Amino acid sequence: MLCESFVFAFELMARSDAVMGVPATMLRGPLNHGHLIEIPLTGPLAAADFGLCMRADTRPTPLANAFARAVANAARRLAAERAGVK
Repeated sequence: MLCESFVFAFELMARSDAVMGVPATMLRGPLNHGHLIEIPLTGPLAAADFGLCMRADTRPTPLANAFARAVANAARRLAAERAGVK
Protein backbone atom coordinates (compact mmCIF):
# COMPACT_ATOMS: atom_id res chain seq x y z
CA MET A 1 0.00 0.00 0.00
CA LEU A 2 1.21 3.50 -0.77
CA CYS A 3 0.45 6.06 1.91
CA GLU A 4 1.44 9.68 1.40
CA SER A 5 0.83 10.65 5.03
CA PHE A 6 3.22 9.45 7.73
CA VAL A 7 0.66 10.50 10.35
CA PHE A 8 -1.93 8.16 8.82
CA ALA A 9 0.65 5.42 8.21
CA PHE A 10 1.78 5.43 11.84
CA GLU A 11 -1.83 5.32 13.06
CA LEU A 12 -2.62 2.47 10.65
CA MET A 13 0.45 0.51 11.76
CA ALA A 14 -0.47 0.96 15.43
CA ARG A 15 -3.78 -0.79 14.73
CA SER A 16 -2.63 -3.61 12.47
CA ASP A 17 -0.20 -6.52 12.21
CA ALA A 18 1.45 -5.06 9.12
CA VAL A 19 5.12 -4.28 8.61
CA MET A 20 6.24 -1.09 6.90
CA GLY A 21 9.44 0.42 5.69
CA VAL A 22 10.04 3.84 7.19
CA PRO A 23 13.03 6.17 7.45
CA ALA A 24 14.75 5.40 10.75
CA THR A 25 14.63 9.07 11.74
CA MET A 26 10.83 9.04 11.39
CA LEU A 27 10.55 5.98 13.59
CA ARG A 28 12.48 7.77 16.33
CA GLY A 29 10.48 10.98 15.85
CA PRO A 30 7.36 12.40 17.49
CA LEU A 31 4.87 10.66 15.16
CA ASN A 32 5.62 7.27 16.68
CA HIS A 33 4.27 7.93 20.20
CA GLY A 34 6.04 4.71 21.30
CA HIS A 35 3.52 2.47 19.50
CA LEU A 36 5.99 1.01 16.98
CA ILE A 37 9.36 -0.64 17.43
CA GLU A 38 12.23 -1.17 15.02
CA ILE A 39 12.88 -4.63 13.61
CA PRO A 40 16.68 -4.90 13.73
CA LEU A 41 18.39 -5.65 10.41
CA THR A 42 21.73 -7.39 10.82
CA GLY A 43 24.80 -7.24 8.65
CA PRO A 44 26.13 -4.50 6.41
CA LEU A 45 23.44 -2.67 4.47
CA ALA A 46 23.37 -0.19 1.62
CA ALA A 47 24.22 3.40 2.44
CA ALA A 48 20.65 4.45 3.18
CA ASP A 49 18.91 5.44 6.35
CA PHE A 50 15.83 3.27 6.58
CA GLY A 51 14.29 0.72 8.86
CA LEU A 52 11.33 -1.54 9.39
CA CYS A 53 8.86 -1.18 12.20
CA MET A 54 5.92 -2.96 13.77
CA ARG A 55 3.60 -2.53 16.74
CA ALA A 56 5.51 -2.30 20.01
CA ASP A 57 3.10 -4.59 21.86
CA THR A 58 3.60 -7.62 19.58
CA ARG A 59 6.35 -10.04 18.66
CA PRO A 60 7.38 -10.46 15.03
CA THR A 61 5.57 -13.27 13.24
CA PRO A 62 7.57 -15.77 11.18
CA LEU A 63 6.41 -13.87 8.09
CA ALA A 64 7.62 -10.54 9.51
CA ASN A 65 11.00 -12.10 10.31
CA ALA A 66 11.20 -13.52 6.78
CA PHE A 67 10.32 -10.11 5.35
CA ALA A 68 13.03 -8.44 7.44
CA ARG A 69 15.58 -10.99 6.19
CA ALA A 70 14.44 -10.42 2.59
CA VAL A 71 14.83 -6.65 2.96
CA ALA A 72 18.30 -7.07 4.50
CA ASN A 73 19.34 -9.46 1.71
CA ALA A 74 18.07 -7.08 -0.97
CA ALA A 75 19.93 -4.19 0.67
CA ARG A 76 23.14 -6.25 0.73
CA ARG A 77 22.74 -7.12 -2.97
CA LEU A 78 22.15 -3.46 -3.78
CA ALA A 79 25.23 -2.43 -1.80
CA ALA A 80 27.31 -5.08 -3.61
CA GLU A 81 26.05 -3.90 -6.99
CA ARG A 82 26.89 -0.31 -6.16
CA ALA A 83 30.37 -1.38 -5.05
CA GLY A 84 30.86 -3.35 -8.28
CA VAL A 85 30.97 -6.74 -6.51
CA LYS A 86 29.38 -9.68 -8.30
